[in-house]
Amino acid sequence: SKTINVSGNLETPAILELTPSIDLIDLTINGLDEEAIILKNLKANKKLIVNGEEGTVTVDGVNKYSDTDMWGFPRLKPGANTITVSKNNVDITIKYKPRYI
Repeated sequence: SKTINVSGNLETPAILELTPSIDLIDLTINGLDEEAIILKNLKANKKLIVNGEEGTVTVDGVNKYSDTDMWGFPRLKPGANTITVSKNNVDITIKYKPRYI
């Protein structure tokens, strides 16, 4: 697991960029929504983008929302966010913009 410390005082949408080193049947991510985010049918060296700002899931610009099992798009709360991932053979980048009110 990794902890991301988010500045700001409002919840903010997150953009996940995931690139597996091998084909994965599924990948479960906790800590980015009330429920786990499950991504399916990931292909080796193909970047999957889960965009919480735009509400999209794509690989090479192609809609892959049907390969997800999630209630909501990824988001981060102010302060510490602990993110856990079910498999190690995937590179993950999480992008966000802090929000203030």
